[in-house]
Amino acid sequence: MPINKIIFKREELYERIWAMPIVRLSKEYGISDVALAKICKKLIIPRPPRGYWAKIEFKKNVHRPPLPNISADTPSEYVHIVYPMHEYDVRVDPAIQESLFVKRNIVVPSILDNPHHLVKAAKSILERNKPSENGLLYEHRRPCLDIKVTPACLDRALRIMDAVIQGFEAESIVVSVESGLKDSTTASIKGEKISFSIVEDYRRIDHIPTKEDKVRSSWEIKRYDYHPTGKLSLNIIVNGAYVRLQDR
Repeated sequence: MPINKIIFKREELYERIWAMPIVRLSKEYGISDVALAKICKKLIIPRPPRGYWAKIEFKKNVHRPPLPNISADTPSEYVHIVYPMHEYDVRVDPAIQESLFVKRNIVVPSILDNPHHLVKAAKSILERNKPSENGLLYEHRRPCLDIKVTPACLDRALRIMDAVIQGFEAESIVVSVESGLKDSTTASIKGEKISFSIVEDYRRIDHIPTKEDKVRSSWEIKRYDYHPTGKLSLNIIVNGAYVRLQDR
């Protein structure tokens, strides 16, 4: 899958974070201000305090702390990976579309670091589950994020889901989880209840009987073979409208 990398060098980011408000700077990078603030924290970069830019505007004296020295085990740069997505069949209020990241790239970190508690719980549950007949992991007995992927894609799916949830909560949108196979992960945006999931695509083909099948009862022989593709989709349903963001 084609991806883009954004490399944040510590000294360069320090200079830029003190040159303009983080909201403006994050837009230049194409990521959220919450994500950029986390990167500064990882690289131990001090950020302007609340009210700093207002003081600048009114030409008041301000203090800019120097970039602190770091130990040898602290990274001097950080790599953010952007997974491009396609959009499909979008018939949703524009204000809701913006909150759903339909017009934006979803920025996903390279590792699952300090995940949201719902993502952490889903990781614990899904890692213990066995794949279903189609090769996908999922959970329907207990409340769990709606993720249906192969074990090989679980880490990536969790990182994408974590980025989506963190993005929602940065806009004061609360995500909740219910038990059940359908619509188990929900959020309320602009008064509309939405459900969303991450699913790995797969191909289903008719099963060709093997030598082993010849000694089995007919009901024991599977009808189809499933071939997961490794491509993930973020599926969103709001008020009957369907939005599908898919790996390129």
